[in-house]
Formats: sequence, C-alpha cells, structure tokens
Amino acid sequence: MRTHEILFQPDGIRVNVETDSTLTEAAERAGITLNTFCGQRGTCKKCVVEIGSPSKNFLACQYHVCHDETVTIPESSRFFEQKILQDGISKERDIDPVVCKHFLELSEPSLDDIRCDARRLTDAVGGGSGALSHTCFDHGAHADIQADLALLRTLP
Repeated sequence: MRTHEILFQPDGIRVNVETDSTLTEAAERAGITLNTFCGQRGTCKKCVVEIGSPSKNFLACQYHVCHDETVTIPESSRFFEQKILQDGISKERDIDPVVCKHFLELSEPSLDDIRCDARRLTDAVGGGSGALSHTCFDHGAHADIQADLALLRTLP
C-alpha cells in the first residue's frame, strides 16, 4: 500500500502513514495526542486541524490521508496530560444541612403507657404536643417530623 508523508507543525515532526489513514492515527504515530472526546465520530469537533496553504480547517478524526500534507495543530486541539488537583482555592463554607440526625431512646410500650408509637416518637424528640414537629437542637430550625407506618413498626 502507498505511504504519504505528513508534516506536523509547529512541532516539525514528520511521519509516514498509509493511504486512507486518518490524521488522528498519523498524529498518534508522531507522538501527538489530539482531543477526541467523541471517540473519533466527528461530533465533538475538538480535533480541528489546519491543512494546506491557504489553510483550511478539517477534523483530524474524519480526514483520510491521500497525499503528502502539512498539518498545523492548534493548541485547542491538543490533548494535554490531565493532572489531579492537589492544591486549590479553598473557600470557607457554613454547612447548614436540611436533615438532622438525632439518637433517641424511646420507652417501650406497656399497659401503663398507652401512647401510640407516633406520640412516643414526638415526645422523645421533645415536641410533647402530639403534632409531629420539633426544633433542631443544632441550629434552631423548626421542622415537621414525617414518619411512615413501616418506620413506626420498627420502634421498640
């Protein structure tokens, strides 16, 4: 099969590739990694390169080599090694969660204490009124307690 020479600028790297190879394959052979987030389907348009004089823009993943070319790769089309951020800008944040966690001890139901489970739960939280509501001990917010029947059945 016939080969063609591709010159990648501004790197000045020359590679020989077979006819019908894509420019992405040629760039890989030259040790240049291009952005191909779409898996070389041509949908992300991140691998745009300039070919010829006057230069025209093409997608490297869709352009098939059929003769010698000079290809200019802009910085925006190059894939640079990703690094894990170890230090960054830290912002102080006040954490005010919507949900509060409280550990409760409920008295066991008995013939002497005939309150229903919902009332025992409310009393343990501190509502005492029978309406399932309480004030969060951590930040003073008032909230309604919602307890479904399955939860109430798990109480001692």
